[in-house]
Amino acid sequence: QVAEVSQFDAIRRTILKRDELAKLLTGLPEEAAEQAILRCYVRLAVHAASSEQDNAACVLAEVVGIEPSPAYIVNLSDGQRTTLKVRLRCKRGTSQRFVKISVVSNRDVTEAEHEQWRKLTERTGVESRLLTDRMVEKAGDINRARNFKFDDATVSRMLKKKGNLEFDAQKESRMRFLVQCAMSQMDISGIRDNEARELEQRYQDSLSQLRTQEAKSTELQQEWFEKRANLYSLKMINKKNYDRQVKDDRHALDYTLENETAGKEGLNPFQRRACRPVMAWDTSLTATEGLPQAPSAAAGEAPPPEKAAEAKEAAAPGQPAEGSSARPDAPPNGEAPMNEEQRMERFVRAHSGARHILAGLAGLGLRS
Repeated sequence: QVAEVSQFDAIRRTILKRDELAKLLTGLPEEAAEQAILRCYVRLAVHAASSEQDNAACVLAEVVGIEPSPAYIVNLSDGQRTTLKVRLRCKRGTSQRFVKISVVSNRDVTEAEHEQWRKLTERTGVESRLLTDRMVEKAGDINRARNFKFDDATVSRMLKKKGNLEFDAQKESRMRFLVQCAMSQMDISGIRDNEARELEQRYQDSLSQLRTQEAKSTELQQEWFEKRANLYSLKMINKKNYDRQVKDDRHALDYTLENETAGKEGLNPFQRRACRPVMAWDTSLTATEGLPQAPSAAAGEAPPPEKAAEAKEAAAPGQPAEGSSARPDAPPNGEAPMNEEQRMERFVRAHSGARHILAGLAGLGLRS
């Protein structure tokens, strides 16, 4: 009885859960991970879905090998997922089989599972004491793997084994950068520092690789839409929106260039904008029922020169002569008081200027 309990405690220390296996395989060097995983024990779910493996019936098995396999997804207990490309060769009794790490349980071993495994092992004729001693040694290997310390040499070897981690979009961006660099060096100063043939060869190589990446990107996009035939309408909507945006941008650019090159009255981006306020109405000229209204003011047009001259002559007697002292009731800003005709003339001029501005905005399509 004492031997069975000690063996149960020993096997609990040599159990590796799904999260621990994924962490060891993805975060440690290959040699350290294999040393910790080989000869350890795992709980394998029996005929259970991925979402029910923790609550399913499990059996104990010994890991005797790690083999490469196609990539598959492993769900972790914290909700995250990781991709692994290895599978375990597990031994139970005298039989062996390959299992994915996704079927390994995240729970602790129970006494019933240990008892079932012990009875199965006794049938094979293996000494129980020998297995217990091996479990104690394996627990030490697992603890060393959990406390593994990285150094510069280990990190360099791991990065070297991973190879080039650049994906297709990064490659295409890098090729565009190299093409632009080669073109910028094909000037007089660049040719002095570099050989012309070398620059031409570098440009051609970068351009060829760029075309290859663009063709690959187009092929992948076409394959993606072929597998999702019901999303073809989405592709056409995106293309239509793209064409519309290109047309709007081209129209805005043409309009800006046309105004900038229109001569004296053209748009000058360095010119100071006119911010002087303009009087658009006068409360003293509000229309009243029963009183006549000036037709020129109602129509928004400037009065003829004859009427403007008459208005000035009518206002002349009430104004002081040039060179004379200002009236005591004059405004503090030094301007002479205005009569109704002068107010109307200023209002018409301001309204005429605003009309041209509004007409220009209507031509741009900015007014509904």
